[in-house]
Amino acid sequence: MHIIKDPVHKDIVISDIETMLVDSPSVQRLRNIKQLGPTHLVYPSAMHSRFEHSLGTMHLAGQVADALKIKENEKQELKIAGLLHDIGHFPYSHIHRVENMLKQQTKKGHADISTDKIIEEYEELLEKNSINPKSITMLVKGKGKYGQILSSGIDIDKMDYLMRDAYFTGTAYGLIDLSRLFSTTVFKDSTFGFLKKGLKNIESVVLSRHLMFSAVYYHETVEIAMTMLGRSIQNLCDSSTLKIESLKTMDDIDLVSLIRKEKEKIGLLVDKRMLYKTISSINYKELDKSTKIQCNRLNENPNELKIIEKNIAKELKLNADDFLVHIQPTPKSIENTKIFDNNRFFDLETLSPLTKTLKEEQINEWKLLLLSKKENIASGKQAKKVFLENI
Repeated sequence: MHIIKDPVHKDIVISDIETMLVDSPSVQRLRNIKQLGPTHLVYPSAMHSRFEHSLGTMHLAGQVADALKIKENEKQELKIAGLLHDIGHFPYSHIHRVENMLKQQTKKGHADISTDKIIEEYEELLEKNSINPKSITMLVKGKGKYGQILSSGIDIDKMDYLMRDAYFTGTAYGLIDLSRLFSTTVFKDSTFGFLKKGLKNIESVVLSRHLMFSAVYYHETVEIAMTMLGRSIQNLCDSSTLKIESLKTMDDIDLVSLIRKEKEKIGLLVDKRMLYKTISSINYKELDKSTKIQCNRLNENPNELKIIEKNIAKELKLNADDFLVHIQPTPKSIENTKIFDNNRFFDLETLSPLTKTLKEEQINEWKLLLLSKKENIASGKQAKKVFLENI
C-alpha cells in the first residue's frame, strides 16, 4: 500500500495493483494534460492535470463503495475504472471542435479511446491480478452493475472535478459536503441514487456545477482560446502535418511544440495569449427552431464549419483564419439524478423546483460567438448578418 498526498482529498491510499497502473505510461501521460485546457489563461492557477483528477476519482470510488458496502473485488474494479476513465483524452482535454472531428472520422469519443487502451495496454496485467478487463471497460462507459456511480447525474467523476477545479481556480462554487453525500447514497434494483433526506445537499451540488459552468468552463475568454486551439489543430490536420489519431498519444507539451515548430498562426496566438475578441454574439432566443438545428449540426461538423468561416472571412475582406465561430453545445436539461423515497426512485427534477430554474438559466446563458482580431470589431454587425445568411 502507498499513500499519495492530495490537496483536495488529503491522503489517497493505493494498493499494489493500483500503483502499477498509476506508474504505467498512459496514466503518467495525463500529468501533462491540463484538466481545464487553456483555462489557466484566465485563472492562472488552473494548471492541475488529468492525472490528479484520475487519482481523485479512484479515491472517491473507494469511498462510495465503502458507503454502499460493495464487495471488495467489485470495489477494486470500480476504483481501477475511476483511475483509467480519462486515459483516452487528447491534449488540452475538452476541445469540442477536435472531439467532433474525431467522432466524424472514427465514430469514437474519448471514453471509447479509453476503453480501447484498457484492453490494448492493461488486459494482461489486470487478468494476472484476477480482474476482468471487460468489467473495467463497461464501468468506464457508465454501464455494468455499478456504472452509474462513475457516470450519471451526480457521480464520482463530477464530485472530484467540481471540488478540484474550484480549488485550483480559486473560486468558491465547487464546494461539496462529501460526507453527507456519501451517507445518503443508495443502490437498489440496479439503480444508483440518493436518499430524499439528502435532497438539499444534492441541490447544492447541482447549483455548484451550474455556477462552475457559468463562471469557469464556459467563461467567454476560455471558450475563445478553446475555439482558436481547435481551429489550429484542424489546420494542422488539413495540411497533413498532424493526423488526428496521433493525438491519442500526445500531451499538451507535444501539441504546443508542434504548433511552434510548424508556426501555425492561430495556435501561436493562443500560446502568446493574443486572443481573438467577440465581435458579435447571438443568444438562444434569437434563433428560430430550424436555425438552432443547423447550428447544432455545424457544431458536430467541423469541416463544414471551417468552410463557412472562410467564406464569411472572404465576404468581410479578412484573411481566411481571421474569422472564427464558437457554438456552445445545445443547452441540455439537468442530467438525470435519482432520488430514493418511499421505496422507489424519482427523477430529481420532479422533486426539485431549483433544477427546473437552472435548466431555464442554462438556455438564457447559451451563446454563439463570432470571433476575430481586435481591429475587426467594427465588422461585428455585418458578420452576424452574413453568418445568419450562410447557415
